[in-house]
Amino acid sequence: MKNYFLITMFLITQSIAFGQVDLNNASATGSGFLVSSSGYLITNYHVIKDSTAITVSLKNSETKNAKVVRVDAKNDLAVLKIDCSECAYAHTKSSLEVKKGERVYALGYPKIQIQGLESKLTEGVISSLSGTSDDPTRFQISNPIQPGNSGGPLFTDDGYIVGVVVLKIVDLQNVNYAVKSNYYVELLNSIDDGILKKTDTKKNYKKVTDAVSDIDKATVLVLVKESPEKVETKSEQKEKKPVEKKFNIRDISKLPNCVGSDIKTWDKCFGVFSYPNGNVYQGEYVSGKREGIGYLTINARGESNKNSIKSIKPAVYIGMFVDGDMNGQGRIVFEDGSFNEGEFRDNILIKKK
Repeated sequence: MKNYFLITMFLITQSIAFGQVDLNNASATGSGFLVSSSGYLITNYHVIKDSTAITVSLKNSETKNAKVVRVDAKNDLAVLKIDCSECAYAHTKSSLEVKKGERVYALGYPKIQIQGLESKLTEGVISSLSGTSDDPTRFQISNPIQPGNSGGPLFTDDGYIVGVVVLKIVDLQNVNYAVKSNYYVELLNSIDDGILKKTDTKKNYKKVTDAVSDIDKATVLVLVKESPEKVETKSEQKEKKPVEKKFNIRDISKLPNCVGSDIKTWDKCFGVFSYPNGNVYQGEYVSGKREGIGYLTINARGESNKNSIKSIKPAVYIGMFVDGDMNGQGRIVFEDGSFNEGEFRDNILIKKK
């Protein structure tokens, strides 16, 4: 879930509560967390694999250059090192101690160009002690996850890191994953078995908010500079993605244009309307509701349900509507070019084609 964006199209230099972050030289971002006062930190391998330079932004108003010390591509892990003698760091415990149903929290920097540069906290539970196809290296978690969260910490009520946020499955709601902590512990120990400090000096938190505060201090924004060739390739991919713009839904509908601005009066006609949540619909209306073939640009973020059409990221839906909702055969295309096609019911894909 690497958070790509083109700086040539979106140059930013913003202030943040913990310092000044200059994004002008970054072509991608992710999250990470410090595990030692000496400056060792963990992130995902996919966040930094194409990097020519890496910097991390700390909560003490510092931005530091980072070097890659060791990677585990198979488990999507990377150990970075910054020059630091007294870094705030988070404590780790064995992922073997984690139980299904246990409450967990994720911290990170998702979609900073939209959501801003303050770290975001999400809450969930351990849904499964294994990942896709019973992968033993992963936890399945219910925490909401977005691009940019990759590499961030997953921790329990008592303030211990138990995993590294790694990815989500786009077409399933609240199905997300984290690499278990034992795998990055093993990677760290292959460098030096003294990197992780013993946890007997760990604070006993009376409130979860205190644990969150300490782990937040150890959570970093990872800024990656990639080769011009990589950035250019992504630019070309971005330019090729919106092929759906060539599609004209009006060419399909045989209904006359709707008359007037009050959609309640639109009946058996074709209309275009922008809704308060940012979504834009072009398509057929019956008795003031979306009914028939339609094209919906979805800007509202979140998880769709019977009463609300949303998406985890910008998307367009082309297909059938019944009683105002996505019902019937359709196709939803996301901003990264991925798509899901099949049968929708009450705004949810229930049967993939």
